[in-house]
Amino acid sequence: MNRSRHRWAVALAVVQPFLLSWLVVVVLTLLSYTLTASSTQLGTATWQDAARVGGSAWLLGVGAPIRGENVEVSLIPLLLSAAVLWATVRFVRRVGIKDRWDWAVAAGAGGLTALLIRALSLPGSSVLGAAVGGGVLAVVAGACALGSWVVPPRFAAYVAEGWRIARVILAALAVMGTVVLVIACVTGWGRITGIYRAYLTDGAGTVFLTVLQMCFLPAGLVWALAYMSGAGFAVGEGATFSALGSTGAPLPAIPFFGALPSPTTHAGWLVVLLVAAGLQWGAWEARRGVRITDTWPGLSGALIIETLVVAAAGALTRGGIGTGRMMQMGAYGPLLAGAVLLETFVPMLAVVGGIEAWEWWWARVRSEPATAPSPDDAVASASAALAVPGGSGVSPDAENADGENTDAEPAGTVEAGTAEMPAADDVVEDGTKTDTDNTAERADSAAGGED
Repeated sequence: MNRSRHRWAVALAVVQPFLLSWLVVVVLTLLSYTLTASSTQLGTATWQDAARVGGSAWLLGVGAPIRGENVEVSLIPLLLSAAVLWATVRFVRRVGIKDRWDWAVAAGAGGLTALLIRALSLPGSSVLGAAVGGGVLAVVAGACALGSWVVPPRFAAYVAEGWRIARVILAALAVMGTVVLVIACVTGWGRITGIYRAYLTDGAGTVFLTVLQMCFLPAGLVWALAYMSGAGFAVGEGATFSALGSTGAPLPAIPFFGALPSPTTHAGWLVVLLVAAGLQWGAWEARRGVRITDTWPGLSGALIIETLVVAAAGALTRGGIGTGRMMQMGAYGPLLAGAVLLETFVPMLAVVGGIEAWEWWWARVRSEPATAPSPDDAVASASAALAVPGGSGVSPDAENADGENTDAEPAGTVEAGTAEMPAADDVVEDGTKTDTDNTAERADSAAGGED
């Protein structure tokens, strides 16, 4: 019974933020409709139509595109998606997810709630996109609420180490993308305000138009990164923008597009900045003790994480916002990921590998023994050591108090391996006898004692 109540609580923890965020979007849409109801551009639209537009906008935030006859709006307002995700995480964290059945309940509740909202939205909203998007967002919210992702234990350490390495460059990429976007908005401020004036809107209309564009702000950050890397991004078919070269084409009158650079602008130095960031990243990791031979699992995890994050960012910010050529917008995820890896991860590996090779070479040099002297040097050293004043060839310290030479070899000494052993009945030159003679003398002494 307790498990059943807990699963109901998990389902409600997903349903409540979904419905609350949907109501907020619908209310804002109705408020915008009320303030601009006298505009001739609205035609015969009613407040029910405005409410349905709000529902479809919410579904677009979870990944459900809006399709019609030769019309597609599939560019995701990621700021709205982040708001829904944040609210869902807050609710789910209070309840907690304990087992795999709770995950299934959360995914099912998210998908069913999105389908309910789909029934109250425009008929062009994708049913499959609503079900899948709602379920995936609920699962991601559950993982964020737990504070960790479900990773097999044998790979958990590698993933943690990879994230520790990759988060440095991911943060740097986010900062650089933000700076480039701000600079683009400042330099194109005149064009942006000119488009606003062309709409002839009052203060309220300007505010709502700005809020609508802010929902797509994360897409602008990713496009700025794509521009820096040289991979580029498209704003409609035939219009591409890249630091290495751009091509122009007619664009819709959207104020945010006033920040786009001129097609004649070339900023290849931005690519150099990314490479410099990769080199600095390598120096940072080398100071922290990262080495290719020791931490290659962590480096492999960082490679996978950076690839997935950048490619996913490119995929989530690619879509359409209208008809015809405007159905293709954004950066191509795999191309963006490949360019960023080439400009950041490869330089990082070069720096780490270079430092490791230098340390290996230096340690080898320090551990090598001194060079052995040549035969001529050895003879000269021996001669110098044996040389004494007067040419005697004997060091003064080698004589004892009586003036005798203690270093001289005994008279009967022979070089090892050059003389044969004496026979048993031979007498040595210094007058000592052999063991055979000593035995004979002891035998004669014993015989004399008996007599």
